[in-house]
Amino acid sequence: MGISMKMIKVPDIPLEADCLNPSVTELKPADIARLKLWQGRTRVDVGEFFSVSGNDATDENELRIEGDLERVKRIGQNTSSGRLVVHGNCGMHTGEGLRGGEIEVHGNVGNWSFCLMQGGAARVFGDAGAFLAAAFPGDARGMKGGVLWVRGDTGPRAVERMRRGLLVVGGALGEFAAVEMIAGTVVSLGRLGSRAGASMKRGSIVVMGEHEPFLSGFEKSCVYSPTFIPLLGRDLAALGFIDNPSCFAGKFTRWCGDMTNLGKGEILVH
Repeated sequence: MGISMKMIKVPDIPLEADCLNPSVTELKPADIARLKLWQGRTRVDVGEFFSVSGNDATDENELRIEGDLERVKRIGQNTSSGRLVVHGNCGMHTGEGLRGGEIEVHGNVGNWSFCLMQGGAARVFGDAGAFLAAAFPGDARGMKGGVLWVRGDTGPRAVERMRRGLLVVGGALGEFAAVEMIAGTVVSLGRLGSRAGASMKRGSIVVMGEHEPFLSGFEKSCVYSPTFIPLLGRDLAALGFIDNPSCFAGKFTRWCGDMTNLGKGEILVH
């Protein structure tokens, strides 16, 4: 048996809900209701804003949360195992520090969601705000691993200073995506925004749809069929991110850059 939580009171001041991740499924519902959240400078009980009960989930480590959560920050923070399913829009810092397990959001996520992501898998069936899985100011590295899929659009500066991992975006990928990218893979199925890959060192940006003009630090290299792209398409289909892996077949135009930095990155345009 898992745990279900439903919002019963929308907060007028945003809540800091860093304790609400699948690890709470080890507790009884009454104990979860007594956990503390920050609301401004005040500590409040979870039970003041959420009803808590058991559910019929086959996974005993599954936490389900439902409601208007746009004023609830840090849901799923530091998740390392189990499964979190959210029905509703989430606030800032959703899934921050994700290391393992799975997070599924049937709605939008706010700015700075999935920052410091190191592993696990996350699915967002709506849109994502700015700085998705990006590095915080002063941090040398952003996303360090894991798989992140967004069905809708993302805000600017997604996966800034990405070190490792995979980001797949079905809608529009905002400007300055993968800035200062160190390694990893970004797949844009919709429209790639302007200034993508600015100052990137290594890594791959795969463009399956339209795109804005690339920065002058990128040079057109060749037209070829990368051997890893069909394998990537197969894996994305297996994960349910795309329907038809055959769309990843064919030739791609390779742009090398950013020459203002190390210049060993690439943008592959279908």
